[in-house]
Amino acid sequence: MFRIAGPSNSGKTTYLMKLIRWLKEHNLNVATIKHSHHKLDVVSRKDGHKLGALAPNLTVGQDRMILDEPVQTPPSLFELVDRFYSEMDVVLVESWRDESIPTLLIANPPTSWIVPEGVMARTTEVVSEAFESLPVWGIDDVVDWVLNSRRQLHSRTRV
Repeated sequence: MFRIAGPSNSGKTTYLMKLIRWLKEHNLNVATIKHSHHKLDVVSRKDGHKLGALAPNLTVGQDRMILDEPVQTPPSLFELVDRFYSEMDVVLVESWRDESIPTLLIANPPTSWIVPEGVMARTTEVVSEAFESLPVWGIDDVVDWVLNSRRQLHSRTRV
């Protein structure tokens, strides 16, 4: 898992889309998990989408699938990865500030923003003195980190 962190409207999703393309060039199976601090509203107003409020509902269309499942308590990031993405090579995470995972900070956070645990590097856009001790990474550095982490994980599992 690798997280992209930054305040709202800082370009996290745009950065993730670029990173996904780079990782796929290395033949990696990539998935993403995004967290919202808001209640999610189903886009469609058709009756079929009301089913998810009553029982888990899977809607399958020509180009995508949507799982609509009510939750009493939102599952943890790790529960979701285990349930949906255990076979993926890398899971890119957007937000989920409560979890301690390797993180790239992509923009200066406002003072009121909670910095997630695990920030190991920053982009050139992060110029705040609070983060000047962190290395500056380009997207190629993130790709190298992911590839090296995978190699280390595979070498440990073979022993």
